[in-house]
Amino acid sequence: EEILENLDAFYFTVISTREERMNPVRDEIAGLARQFRVNLTRLSYPAQEYADMGVSEFHIRFPLSGQFEDVGKFIGQIENSENFILIERISLRSADDTGRM
Repeated sequence: EEILENLDAFYFTVISTREERMNPVRDEIAGLARQFRVNLTRLSYPAQEYADMGVSEFHIRFPLSGQFEDVGKFIGQIENSENFILIERISLRSADDTGRM
């Protein structure tokens, strides 16, 4: 019974519907990009609805550029977010000789 209560609490506090979670997550990512001087362009977030569970899973995709150190700090803050955010893939490349990515 305690396990079911914990599972219910998890669903209602960590996993929620797209509408309940999208704006704060998007705003957090944009704010962190500004904070760490990372250029963030166009966020896309395709969603997978799980109607039987009343939740949505969404993937946020976005290109960004900035100094290597700033991008690393940005990623570190994303990983420590209070929102339930998982980083699945990162691709890095050098854009020029100034250290910008």
